[in-house]
Amino acid sequence: MKGKSFYHAFEDRFRGSRELIKSRLRIYLPFVIPLKAIYDDCRVIDLGCGRGEWLELMVEEEFEAQGVDLDESMLAISNAAGLSVVKSDIIEYLQKIQDNSVEIVSGFHIIEHISSDSLQILVKEAFRVLKPGGLLILETPNPENLLVSTTEFYLDPTHNKPIPPKLLYFLAEYNGFARIKLLRMQESQSISSLADDIDVTDIFFAVSPDYAVVAQKRAPDEQMNLFDQAFNRDYGLTIDDLALLYAKKDQQLAAYEHDRWQWLESEWNTAKVRIDQQAGEIFALRDQATQLEAQLSEKSQALDDERKKANWLESEWNAAKVRIEYLNLELQSVYSSRCWRITAPLRAGFDLLLRIKGTFVGISHILRRKIGSIAGPLLDRMVRFAIAHPSLKARALTLVHMCPRLDAWLYSFAQSRGLVADSGSPQTTSEAPVPLELWDLSPDARRIYLDLKASMERNRRHN
Repeated sequence: MKGKSFYHAFEDRFRGSRELIKSRLRIYLPFVIPLKAIYDDCRVIDLGCGRGEWLELMVEEEFEAQGVDLDESMLAISNAAGLSVVKSDIIEYLQKIQDNSVEIVSGFHIIEHISSDSLQILVKEAFRVLKPGGLLILETPNPENLLVSTTEFYLDPTHNKPIPPKLLYFLAEYNGFARIKLLRMQESQSISSLADDIDVTDIFFAVSPDYAVVAQKRAPDEQMNLFDQAFNRDYGLTIDDLALLYAKKDQQLAAYEHDRWQWLESEWNTAKVRIDQQAGEIFALRDQATQLEAQLSEKSQALDDERKKANWLESEWNAAKVRIEYLNLELQSVYSSRCWRITAPLRAGFDLLLRIKGTFVGISHILRRKIGSIAGPLLDRMVRFAIAHPSLKARALTLVHMCPRLDAWLYSFAQSRGLVADSGSPQTTSEAPVPLELWDLSPDARRIYLDLKASMERNRRHN
């Protein structure tokens, strides 16, 4: 910082770079550019020109710019940039300028350094030297911002006192300016874009930290109309603006909370209905689960019984399988034994005898049936003949009684042919005569058959 004055170094540290300040000053171009449509040569007097940012911008826009300052260190920067500057007291310099000879008088962050009397003189002299339609531009810190008015303003030890916007507006109005515009500037972009996150502290600390008064000297209406667009526009944020934003946010929050509450209430009612329905479904499912559990228990018991039965059958089958395997082994051992081989001829002979016996038994049965079919009718005629001749009958009975078995069989034969009636026969034999067709039965079977037949005949007669 060697070679710089204290104020020059202070400006570099706290005001910002030349590029930053020059970009901020472009906000005034819509006010000054229409002057070129009114005057061929436009002269600008910049009071307290400092490092020359505004002078440089005016030269770029083809204005004739003259700077005035007392700080030689800052004037050196402007001279180095090829700008026209002069070292002088700003009030004295203004007082030397002719009436109605300048299009623009500007002063950026200079009026807070001078006394109230000097400020009144400055505004009065500016009005005098400006041409009709000419502009007075004064920029200064905004004391509406609480941080600026209590702290930031007093960071610069050369500051005199803050100047409220209404006071500067009144000074311009009092000294005869026809149209005056207050510009509030350099507020935070998040606030200036009407962010929804505005807080109550922003009402005091987020107000535009700088403001300016752009005052215009009366000119014909057709010339004044050229500046309408710039003058009709709103700039920056006031405490009222921020308070309205905060109130609007509060209303939005209240509306949001109200809508949210209604939505939550609707969701709660829907959920309650759904829960009630689900509770009914749960009870029904519990009943079904109980029934299914009972059925499952029964089926489980039946399954256990079937499983036990299957296990028992399996064990029985395994036991039978073991038994069969054992018997098969025994049978194989028998078949492979010496005794079985030795007795093989005997078994073959015995089988042959059984087959022969079966053949003879079958033949005897056939012969009995054949003999019975032939002898039956012949014996029937003989018995009928004997019955028809009493003397022959008596002799035949005498001979027959000598053989009880023959007697019983002939009697039974006569009964079966209807030749005699069962009326208490004098026969005393315990054996009834056997019909020829029953000769193939065993004696015991024939006896049982005859007893049953006699009993059935007696019952028939009594009934």
